[in-house]
Amino acid sequence: MQITGVTLVGTTVVDNPVIVTSGLQYYADVGNSSSYSGSGTSINNISGTAVGAMALGGVTATFTSAGTSSYFTFNGSGVVYTPTMISLFNSPVNNNVTLEAWVRTSSDNGVVVSEQGNSPISSGWHDSQIEIVSGNLKMAVWTATGYSTAITVGAVTRNVWQQYTLTFNAATGTLTGYINGSATASASGITRASPQSTGSPQLYYDLMYQDVTNLGDGSGLIGDWSVFRVYNRALSAAEVLQNYQADSGRYS
Repeated sequence: MQITGVTLVGTTVVDNPVIVTSGLQYYADVGNSSSYSGSGTSINNISGTAVGAMALGGVTATFTSAGTSSYFTFNGSGVVYTPTMISLFNSPVNNNVTLEAWVRTSSDNGVVVSEQGNSPISSGWHDSQIEIVSGNLKMAVWTATGYSTAITVGAVTRNVWQQYTLTFNAATGTLTGYINGSATASASGITRASPQSTGSPQLYYDLMYQDVTNLGDGSGLIGDWSVFRVYNRALSAAEVLQNYQADSGRYS
């Protein structure tokens, strides 16, 4: 259809960004009713992959219903964790990964995301990979001999919603950390250990829960959580920023 003879005055065209879906393997979002109904202990994976729902465990977290801005509050003792997603990374074996979480911390210390090899949580091998230590966000991946060089991504802002993103590019051995879509630290020459190659080839993630294998603190984070995404590739800086821009309006 063609429209002629119309003059637009003072019109603004708004481009609303959407999240990156290429390589998206896991997506839990308590502000999306398809992911969380508002009650119960299951938070559905809405990425389209076959991996099931996240589960709330430990001390029950408090849910605040606020439409797309809904969230859970954790007191340092609760946990939310994924089922195993090893099948998403072993056909073929893939060591690339992006982890993204939206968090509003009320503490200067605590684990945001841990990688786990077993269920129940903290049995078998496990290691914190995104963690706040003395007010600074730290990130690392696990190598065959222990942690990679941990990177200090930057100071967190308490009581403000922030997007924390870890990317690891296996081809270049590069670990990069982001706060609110901005890359502030990286390290190269890293070889991430394959969870698929361990004696117990499983892969879980848990959030807001203590971990004795940690980046300097290890306590469960006290604060709010709303979104968790896992990709089987390292998102580019532009893609991390795109995700930030797609979600940030929910928390303004």
